[in-house]
Amino acid sequence: MENSPDLCFLSFSDVSVKYRHGLSVFAVPLPSRKESCEIVLKPVSHTVKDLVNFIKEEDKGIDRVAVYRASKFRKEIEPCAGKTVFLSLCLK
Repeated sequence: MENSPDLCFLSFSDVSVKYRHGLSVFAVPLPSRKESCEIVLKPVSHTVKDLVNFIKEEDKGIDRVAVYRASKFRKEIEPCAGKTVFLSLCLK
């Protein structure tokens, strides 16, 4: 599949995560605005689905977001379920 202008692939090196006052702050580059956006997440109550919704709210040009994590058992990546709480991702 060749890269289309409608597709934007981000790697872990494109996204940064910092912790402020017990909250996770994700800096995610937005394709439509060509700038980074900070999204604040509560590790215990916010889920992957919340992150996806926050990204879509910030950039109306995005219609799909996929979140993957490194597999604990295999040397490959696996998709994260929308119900996954961020604290569980941070502990792995």
